[in-house]
Amino acid sequence: GATDTLSALPEVTTLATLRELSWANGRRAWLRCHTSAGDGGHGVFRRVTGAAPGTYTHNGGTILVAAAGDGSAAWLREFTGRVSIKWFGAKGDSVTINDDAIDATASYVESVGGGIVSVPALNDENYYRVTNPILWRNNVIFEGEGYGSFIKNDRTSSVTDGDQSVFRPGGYSESGTNRVDDETFYACSAATLGDRSITTTVAANAGNFAIDDVVFIRSNVKDPNYMNHERYTYQDINVVTSVNAGTGILGLRYPLYDTIAAPYIAKSSGTLTDALGNAVQIVRNCGVKNLRLENHYDATRGIFNHGGALEYFIENIWVNGSSAFSLNAMCRGFVKNVWGRVSKKVLD
Repeated sequence: GATDTLSALPEVTTLATLRELSWANGRRAWLRCHTSAGDGGHGVFRRVTGAAPGTYTHNGGTILVAAAGDGSAAWLREFTGRVSIKWFGAKGDSVTINDDAIDATASYVESVGGGIVSVPALNDENYYRVTNPILWRNNVIFEGEGYGSFIKNDRTSSVTDGDQSVFRPGGYSESGTNRVDDETFYACSAATLGDRSITTTVAANAGNFAIDDVVFIRSNVKDPNYMNHERYTYQDINVVTSVNAGTGILGLRYPLYDTIAAPYIAKSSGTLTDALGNAVQIVRNCGVKNLRLENHYDATRGIFNHGGALEYFIENIWVNGSSAFSLNAMCRGFVKNVWGRVSKKVLD
């Protein structure tokens, strides 16, 4: 019953078995493991029943719904604080591909408003193997326990642009159809360093924006030192705080970084996709901490690849691979304490 002590709880061996048990509402059970003994998937679950169909969706870690269930009943993991990737089946055996398990963990944490995705430390040089980059998500921090929390993308050759990276902050790239330049830009009146607003030249264009939109602000001049003048000079990534479609004035959360004679503004729309089919957008309030990361020494992209983050951090990271960072469209964040070895260069 609801008053069961932990030692008195009935034990269920695997997550797959617990998922199919249709016990009474309020019953609790001790799950021994996700799939095999000692895999870190253990924990206490409580049975809930009687909800409307579709209320619960199985996620393989914190919410368990029977394979033939309609979502009106589930087993819910009881916990507070961090969410371990091992709860979702991640294995640090250097063999199992953990792309889905890690992404499911981060997706769940984002869905409940954010928090910490825990990457437990491993022994004997084992690592959590991935074969595609891990997507950053809004309000989600990936945090390990130091050097033993080891994630490695062990692809030896690239099939699709960016697939050899370990983390992908937002997805904006320098080429293809997922560049910042591919967003829809609107001309604005001259802006001054420190301004907390910007005005669209055509007032009605301000109506294309909404409060809390993340926006790019650039000049109308292309960088003479970059790719044969093919890339515009970007001055800022900001957040819209107010919209006046009558005057064209858009309020901004942060003071502008620069004075721009003829600025243009666009929002991070979320409608672009990268070469792997993932949605491209600025992610906010996110980061990685206390992890060891590695990719192939001859990878075409860095351990952190592509970009698109605001209010982010990268802290206490050990790297080994081709290059540490192949990033753009990153703003108002910080990188602190990165150690390791790269075969090309730290910043690509």
